Amino acid sequence: RDRLLASLFFYYLFFFNDTATTEIYTLSLHDALPISTSQNRGIVLAQGNIANQTASVISKLISFIVTSFQFFSGIIGILLLQIFGVFFNTAAAIQLKSIPCRETVEYRRGRNIFKILKESFGRRDRRYPLILKWVTIAVIVLNGLTIVFLRKEAGFNSNLVFLYSMVMSLAIILSGLFARTFADRMGSRPLLIGMSVLLSVSYVVWILLPVSGSINLTVYIYFILGFFTNFFLWSGNVLISRVLVDTMPEDESFSYNAMTNFVTAFFSLISGIIGGLLIDSGQRAALVLFNTYSYLFSFAMVLSLLLVVLSL
Repeated sequence: RDRLLASLFFYYLFFFNDTATTEIYTLSLHDALPISTSQNRGIVLAQGNIANQTASVISKLISFIVTSFQFFSGIIGILLLQIFGVFFNTAAAIQLKSIPCRETVEYRRGRNIFKILKESFGRRDRRYPLILKWVTIAVIVLNGLTIVFLRKEAGFNSNLVFLYSMVMSLAIILSGLFARTFADRMGSRPLLIGMSVLLSVSYVVWILLPVSGSINLTVYIYFILGFFTNFFLWSGNVLISRVLVDTMPEDESFSYNAMTNFVTAFFSLISGIIGGLLIDSGQRAALVLFNTYSYLFSFAMVLSLLLVVLSL
């Protein structure tokens, strides 16, 4: 386990952390970690999440420091960071090479991702964890658009956006610590219901922010609100990943994982398109609510409430 966590740390140190890669990493833990059991799965998933986000914070900090020098502010700095990325990914590959493979992947005729998806939706114990995961993915993508909101509506400059992203990464790290501490003790369902309720409340606050009016809000409000929103969202994500991994079939976990990631990418694409359309609709609407992104945050709130209903 230590070797895998180290390799993940190196691998993500200079890997741009987007939704799809994060989810592929999370779900692949079941294939790569034979030490993951029902008793320690919450801890294992949380530790992987912490390693990922810690590497993300370090990479952002190094990138910021390097590009802050005028000599490295252009193409030279970008190429230097790419060289760093090659070095750390090589270190990750060396670590992964030392991890014994748990199983041999064999393709069985007729067992494609669509067949597995159809069978999974026919079983209640697999259907609900999958829907929970994909709805969470949609919320994560929509939540990423808050950066655009902060730049255009709140007037954040590049330095404030960087500082905001650092604080959000810290919130995600703390969410992993929270899940590691309580998930295996209390179970995922009660924690997931609580996190989803609090997440929907946080989006209500985003909706009510009077940014598009004449009121100027202090930046601390955005930092505090963003911190708790990301904490609730990513705590729920770790809890859902724990439930999803528990329902994976042992005999074809690789194929099941591939199916899940395929649909995950589809939901990421669709939710991103819908989010962009909602932003445009809010900016063109004759009746602007409290801010022009209220339609976007309203949709995220509805999805958060859907998570509450599905978790019951």
